[in-house]
Amino acid sequence: MQNSFTNIAVMESILNLNESEVAKFIVEHFGYDLFKVLGINTRVKIFYEAEGIIENGDLDILIVDPINPHETILLECKKIKVKIDEDQSEKVNKVEDLYELVGQVNDRIKRGFHKVYLTVLIVCDARNKIANNILFNHASTKTLESIYTHPYLDKLDSKAGILFLEPSQLTAKDYNRQAGCGIKEMRKPTTQQQPQNLTEIIISYMNKHC
Repeated sequence: MQNSFTNIAVMESILNLNESEVAKFIVEHFGYDLFKVLGINTRVKIFYEAEGIIENGDLDILIVDPINPHETILLECKKIKVKIDEDQSEKVNKVEDLYELVGQVNDRIKRGFHKVYLTVLIVCDARNKIANNILFNHASTKTLESIYTHPYLDKLDSKAGILFLEPSQLTAKDYNRQAGCGIKEMRKPTTQQQPQNLTEIIISYMNKHC
């Protein structure tokens, strides 16, 4: 597990962000640490909610190295909210939605993307957390373990990587002023030889959007 820290301009609660906004926030402010974990360089192109590459769906986070477009990395995401109340109880929602995410990831692997990660965005409002250090103001180990080991993983294709990104609002300040992000790569993906026709579609998409 890696933890990072950032101080940036004021905005509202992190729980108010939608899934795509959470993904962008993580990449923009904790991208260096994320890329280091994933073993990729900073010359890559990042596309969010990429449409038109596959039929009847978009791709949550598509990472393309322009020099090696046949080695794309795909992060299919689902957001889970964790709210810590004043009594220190933790409310977790939408864990069952991860079954849908497993289906999406398995589909993307069948389509032949080079690397595919099941990516869980565990978004935590920890302003009420009581801890000796604000960097511990995030979901408890018990809560995180319940998500890490949830039965939804049982039907996940063995080729899929498993990634947990855990942005937390640490204090009474809005998350954009003071936030942390845990990064946990539970399993590395198995690489595949990406089909040439898929690579050509990705190149065309990249040329149109860069």
